[in-house]
Amino acid sequence: MTFDENLKCQEACQKCATACDDCAGVHLQDENRPSTRAAIRFALECALLCDTTTRILERESKFADAVACAELCRECAEECRKHSEPHFQACANSCDACAEECEMVANILA
Repeated sequence: MTFDENLKCQEACQKCATACDDCAGVHLQDENRPSTRAAIRFALECALLCDTTTRILERESKFADAVACAELCRECAEECRKHSEPHFQACANSCDACAEECEMVANILA
């Protein structure tokens, strides 16, 4: 994998982690909307995995699991798209972009 490919994936993962954290933060204390719980859970888990993936890619470790990151990003995007609020849509878009970069890295590492 080239330095630029690694860096693009790191940047996409970091943007996704931030978007997911922002999205979850808006509704985390909102117990009156149980319909958003699944999306918030996905966003929190996705933020954590994207942040971890970024850190592992920074170290150029062979243990970077871009496949898992891509899969979780796709699931998070799908769940967030069920909600019309702009932060859910921004999260979904960031997740899609991250998944694309992670899939490219996974194909290179395979």
